[in-house]
Amino acid sequence: QRYLDMRIARNRAIEEYVLRPYYGKVVLYRAASLGRSAQIPVMQEIFERAAETPDYHWGQFCLGGLETITVAGDHDTILATPHVQHLNCLARYMPQAG
Repeated sequence: QRYLDMRIARNRAIEEYVLRPYYGKVVLYRAASLGRSAQIPVMQEIFERAAETPDYHWGQFCLGGLETITVAGDHDTILATPHVQHLNCLARYMPQAG
């Protein structure tokens, strides 16, 4: 029941959220493969529509610039072995300690 409540709340939040322009720089990590990551058919359709453009349609909201980096894997596997080893490109966006 708890899981179902969480899913219902998540879906409600997604439906009610209003996207607004963001004026800072954005880096989008795009999965190289669309895969079949969505267990829910409507979500798969959303992924496929988003993939029609290189920036998944985010560019219209990223007014400070958008850089797209394609990484190995699909939505569910880019942070798993073996694909995660290719994300060393993240280092240049991490703030330096000190």
